[in-house]
Amino acid sequence: MAIPYRKPQTKPEDGCAAYLDVVAGQGGVWLGALLLLDRCGRPLEFVHNRTGPPGGWMWPDDLQTGACIAAIAHSLFDTCRRDPDLVVCRRTLGPRDYLRAEIAPSIPMLVVGPAADGRIQRDWVNDPPTQGMRAHALAPELEARGFLSEPFRRIQRGLRELYPTDLTKDDTDDPEP
Repeated sequence: MAIPYRKPQTKPEDGCAAYLDVVAGQGGVWLGALLLLDRCGRPLEFVHNRTGPPGGWMWPDDLQTGACIAAIAHSLFDTCRRDPDLVVCRRTLGPRDYLRAEIAPSIPMLVVGPAADGRIQRDWVNDPPTQGMRAHALAPELEARGFLSEPFRRIQRGLRELYPTDLTKDDTDDPEP
């Protein structure tokens, strides 16, 4: 005999968040992933990629870094099959002006990082979501459920499993938000 229960409903209007992370690996390789989660923290999609830096004497290190981060981010955005309502990234991805100009998200993008008091500091790269946008309710709910920094640990574990020779254990140990 079946036991009746109330199935949790996941509705399209609940929205989803895309967590973006890009890290430098060994030998100049760059690795990145995009993890999409629903409002309850359940994974919906995981896409990943890797690239090498543009070579040659004409590319200073700081330009190589920015070019690699942008190339991976854009390839992940292009590969993702879902349409997230919010992008969340760590502060280590780059300054706000760089993210706004080079990553150039057309949806709300939230940068998270550790604050001086130990909590998580949040900053919007572009305009914060307005009333009526799914991201407006999604961002505070993810924060209340503890999903502003935890998904980055999942991304790092995934990258370590997929690219074991490109990352050292130190590259992915307990990433700060």
